[in-house]
Amino acid sequence: MQPLLARCLVTVIALCAVVPIAAAQRPVSFGIASTLPGRAGDGRQATVALELGTRRVPVRFRADFSAVDRFGEPLTFFGGAHVLVPMLARPFTPYFVGGASFGLDRALGVSLGNTGGFRVGGGLRYQLDGRILYLEAARHYADAGGSRLLVGVQF
Repeated sequence: MQPLLARCLVTVIALCAVVPIAAAQRPVSFGIASTLPGRAGDGRQATVALELGTRRVPVRFRADFSAVDRFGEPLTFFGGAHVLVPMLARPFTPYFVGGASFGLDRALGVSLGNTGGFRVGGGLRYQLDGRILYLEAARHYADAGGSRLLVGVQF
């Protein structure tokens, strides 16, 4: 297992154990996610996210920053703005996700690739003592594109 992926998974597990609960009641929550070991698809990804929403309106908005390792190529960095549309108001909730991605490579001086594009997918969220665990599959239509399966926690 790669060091970046291992650190992300350890961090997700540790945060589930120690982070204060009640992400579902807050209008703003913070989250982290990583690709699953052995299920990296078109590359490994580590993501930090800020999510906005209220209990009255089921649609949530997510801004995120991701680093993608596409097996031997330089790391690719991108940000995104996404809309999450839950399909049920239950502890176990399927949802759709979609939004825009924008490349940060040129700003960070890492590579000359264009990582702008969009992302669509879906996932399952589970509310666990106020924390939200999620499993998300999405397709990135960008230079850092590909399909990835992420596991994360929102707190």
